[in-house]
Amino acid sequence: MRPAEFPSAAIGGVILACLVGSQALGQFPEHRLQAITPTGAEAGQTIEMTIAGTDLEGLETLRFDHPGLRAFHVKGPTFRVAVAPGTPPGPHAVRLQGRLGISNPRVFIVGDGPEQNETEPNNTPETANPIVSGTVVNGQLNPAPDVDHFSFDGKTSDRVVIDLSAGRIDSRLSATLRLFDPSGREIATTATEAERDPVLEAVLPADGRYVLEVHDVVYGGSPEHSYRLRLGNRPRLLSILPMAAVAGVETTFTVHGWGLGGTPVPDLLIDGKPVERRSFTWTPLSEPSRGQGIDPLNVRQVERRGWLTPVEWLGPDANRLFIAQAEAPVMPEMEPNGPDAPQIITPPCDISAAFGTEEDADVYQLVAKKGDLWRIEVTAEQGGSIADPGYVIQKLDEKGEPHDLIAAQDVNGAVPGFVGADRSDDTWLRWQAPEDGTYRIFVNDLYGSQRGDARLTYRLLIRAERPDFRLFVMAPGNAASNPSGVTLRSGGRAAVQVMARRFDEFNGPIAVEALGLPEGVTASPCIIGTGLFQAELILTAAENLPGGEFSPRFVGRMQSGDRKEVLEYDPAKRRVTTELTHEAVPMTWVRPPIDANVSKTPQTRAMREFVVALRGDSPFLLTTAPATIVAGPGESVDLTVNVARRAGFTEAVALTTADVPANLPAPTGTIAKDATSATLKLTVPANVAPGTYTLVVRGTGPFPFAKDPNAKDKPNVTVNEPSNPIILTLRRP
Repeated sequence: MRPAEFPSAAIGGVILACLVGSQALGQFPEHRLQAITPTGAEAGQTIEMTIAGTDLEGLETLRFDHPGLRAFHVKGPTFRVAVAPGTPPGPHAVRLQGRLGISNPRVFIVGDGPEQNETEPNNTPETANPIVSGTVVNGQLNPAPDVDHFSFDGKTSDRVVIDLSAGRIDSRLSATLRLFDPSGREIATTATEAERDPVLEAVLPADGRYVLEVHDVVYGGSPEHSYRLRLGNRPRLLSILPMAAVAGVETTFTVHGWGLGGTPVPDLLIDGKPVERRSFTWTPLSEPSRGQGIDPLNVRQVERRGWLTPVEWLGPDANRLFIAQAEAPVMPEMEPNGPDAPQIITPPCDISAAFGTEEDADVYQLVAKKGDLWRIEVTAEQGGSIADPGYVIQKLDEKGEPHDLIAAQDVNGAVPGFVGADRSDDTWLRWQAPEDGTYRIFVNDLYGSQRGDARLTYRLLIRAERPDFRLFVMAPGNAASNPSGVTLRSGGRAAVQVMARRFDEFNGPIAVEALGLPEGVTASPCIIGTGLFQAELILTAAENLPGGEFSPRFVGRMQSGDRKEVLEYDPAKRRVTTELTHEAVPMTWVRPPIDANVSKTPQTRAMREFVVALRGDSPFLLTTAPATIVAGPGESVDLTVNVARRAGFTEAVALTTADVPANLPAPTGTIAKDATSATLKLTVPANVAPGTYTLVVRGTGPFPFAKDPNAKDKPNVTVNEPSNPIILTLRRP
């Protein structure tokens, strides 16, 4: 697959995770999409798709993120999907669209070759579905414990590549592949490793009928255990050097892999098979655009700009590797560069290297002056490498002997600012030279005593700090267990969760605004306050708006400089930088982590667009005044919360305040039944950090609602509506 049109990026050395703190909000029923079958189709093909989800009443159609994909409702959970010729191959987002709004997305793959659907029964080798090379099979393990079998004819010395997509298409499946020869002997097996889908490669030992077995690692099964299986002899890239390039500069790259049509590397075997080497020259685009370069399903690649390997001779079936946009002068590794012959470098620099043999350890030597400050990253995972690098900074004494100063460890544990992975094999640290002298960076692979080959590439980046941020938007709340879309009702409001990943000690406020809103929909900018990582941006709809969907964009702006008029100004912590503007990357919750022993963070991924549905009328509108507050320690402010009641809503409204800064008591209260306002008292303790914050008052109340608009019996649902945002600036004492 070629996910080259999703938002660009890749993280550089640290993998971050932030579980959004707000709870899932009680609200009207909304369409929720759990699974689709099949999960893909060939361009030019028309298929029947079955969907699984909740609150499916009133479904009208499916919404795709490309006009080449159209859906027609057949009945119940079945849709006819037409894929126009020329529709870009790769992943696309599909959502449910109907009377209850817009759902969360799932992945639908547009293929570039023949496709077929798995058919039951195929639980035994004797009932295996026959498949041919170049075909993609759309399958599903359901119900548990389902085991699927496929057969194909092979000849002696044929090379086959069997690639299974599961996590890449939002599936719950953690798959195992087993290949059996004509005698029934198992000749190859592979299983999902952490977050990687399995790829099985084998050279066939004899002519005859081969059988492939697919099952979940714990023999699970459900409509959400879907997969796409490709059999072929496609090229497979294992590594690329350099791993970074300068935009607009012609660069020669060297790739290693199988089926490349290149030169076999003498004495180099990987998994018992000879490896080919091939070089190509390419000039990266002057700037990678928002629609290039990143696998949207790889949450480790949504923060740094770059490209995917572009070479045409790989063909459409080949996997692609990430090439990062260099952030410092590019420099190759120069072997030998061990402890006895370190490679001399001058920071800043961006070095691509590999642990080519067992026990390979690379040493880089530099001269630094006291106070020199560098960010040092050693990354592998973000570029698709299986290396697990670590490094130690050493100081040379007067005799030239190295002494360890500090070691960089894998990134583990949630770091606020990005909804993504909570662990990584990549490493980074912020290092300041303690004195003038000669220093070394000793880099090795965690398993270096057991392995060494062309796949174990890494990137050493040494650069000056550059305060910066990246911005992400999602549906509000930690909705991983029950993801949904965003639905806005006429005369009401809806929240969008905005998150900032901060880089290099940037701590200043970020103002976020919504662009591309339709007539009748407005949004005041929200502020992600000093040192904070999230805020809610509130959309407001005028009354009597027609139903529809729109795709807003969200842009954040920051300025960190020597500005004493900023109330939270601290000359010891602020540094002069230029004003930065970044567009937010749309993200979506996918599901809870597959394996809690590997990751505690729910699965997420990037999207092409953020979709909001306009549906129906809101039962009430909350408005809080004043909308702008400046206060100091010990001061109190009265907040007046007004409710405009509609559609016969007369019940009491319980009020809470969300997104308050640490140590600030969240005001609560109630607007009595039939009343139109209430007063909340906001008191600022002395221990609340000064800064600018965005607060939101939320109102909760019961409202009679039925999914069928003609139903006579309408039970109460709990409606939770946000107010307009309150910009709170807290002064220093």
